Amino acid sequence: MVLFFADLNAGLDNYHTNYHENGKEFEPTMKTLIIYTSQTGFTKRYAEWIAEKMSGELLDLRDAQKKSPDYFKDFDAICYGGWAMAGNLVKGKWFLEKASNWQDKRLAMFCVGGSPNDNPDVDAFL
Repeated sequence: MVLFFADLNAGLDNYHTNYHENGKEFEPTMKTLIIYTSQTGFTKRYAEWIAEKMSGELLDLRDAQKKSPDYFKDFDAICYGGWAMAGNLVKGKWFLEKASNWQDKRLAMFCVGGSPNDNPDVDAFL
């Protein structure tokens, strides 16, 4: 699993990744889907940046929830992004439940929130 962390003030050019799954990075040739939910538009913007960098397809969570399982089968990687609320990634549970059916895919999650980096809640969330 790859986790993307981004500073809301810095933009995607300053994001970094933590690599898991045998240290493999996403490959640019992978067919990638970025699913997001956004309340204020910030998460949508980060999802757009990630989709642009990954040459991926972008899909709002409301639309993703209506898709049949066959829709996801051709993707090599699926990334989910949401916003933080009460120490949780909004709709993260939906993604994790779906992930059990996507064991042949590379999976990632990202979260957008407005807490300062030195806030203890940030460490608890990670």
